[in-house]
Amino acid sequence: NACEQGEQWYKLAAEYGHPEAMLRLATNYLVVLNYHHSCYREFNGQWSEDLPKNKPEGEKWLLLAAEQGYADAMEELADMYFYGWISTDHKQAEKWFLKAAEKGKKYSMLMLARLYSGVRESGIPADYKKAYYWANQAIKNGVEEANYYLGQLYYYGKGVKKDHKKALSLFKKVKADYEYLRAGLMLQEMYL
Repeated sequence: NACEQGEQWYKLAAEYGHPEAMLRLATNYLVVLNYHHSCYREFNGQWSEDLPKNKPEGEKWLLLAAEQGYADAMEELADMYFYGWISTDHKQAEKWFLKAAEKGKKYSMLMLARLYSGVRESGIPADYKKAYYWANQAIKNGVEEANYYLGQLYYYGKGVKKDHKKALSLFKKVKADYEYLRAGLMLQEMYL
């Protein structure tokens, strides 16, 4: 089958040190539910994979690609640690989000703003100066969702002077799904 052949080619390229092949091979092993991936098919509204799942092998290749400095792999690895797809390790997630953000990865900037804002489920201590910094970096790079985290800082006066007018302005800029809903709730709270 085409997926198995693709996996063989990725493995060969990965063994020769190609970081993108390492990332794709890891993704295949970890069975990341990515609807753009041609080796997944939809069945009765559920995703079912054509390739076997192998977490240790997937983590190995993902870590190798990240350690080579491949920013996409760094970000994917961080996400997998954050959401527990490999194992839940928020310190590792923070480490790899930082490395990816420093290489210009916008999603990592957003996630750092989120982590440092004091997100309860992360276990990372709140650091409002870092949250402010990374939210601004994400916004400068076109990530509108980061306005939510910056707005939170201004709304509650965390690391900045409390400013509801500024918070309101930031919440109104949020256009993404999840953060948009959360910003809407904050706007509702402000008006009630």
